[in-house]
Amino acid sequence: MLSKKGQIGQTMTWIFATIIVIVLTFLFIYVSGEIDKINFTSSDSLNRGDSKVVNQQMLFAILNKEFDGKSVSDMIKAKDKENVERNVKLILDDFSNKGINCSFYVNSLDVGIDGDGEGTPASIDVDDIEVSLWC
Repeated sequence: MLSKKGQIGQTMTWIFATIIVIVLTFLFIYVSGEIDKINFTSSDSLNRGDSKVVNQQMLFAILNKEFDGKSVSDMIKAKDKENVERNVKLILDDFSNKGINCSFYVNSLDVGIDGDGEGTPASIDVDDIEVSLWC
């Protein structure tokens, strides 16, 4: 009978420890839910391309897109104005169907495709030819 005091004390310790773990778990779940409600970056602004980083990624995607085994950047380097215009128009039409309006311009080739793009432009040089994208 005398040894039961130790068992009661040890049991009480585990009960309090379990309660603390359960409380911390619920606190973590609650805080995670509240953080999820905070709108750090609007998904609409990312979809519209308001961010320069998003525009830059889209520009790289356009330049790396291949048509008949030749990328758009290769066509720009070869100064193939007709293929650049035709293929980039296809890409921008696809963007437009997804609700993203972009404008594309290649400086020295005098290629301009206006898709009502606005915002911060992304630019890159392809063999000293300036290429810009506005979304």
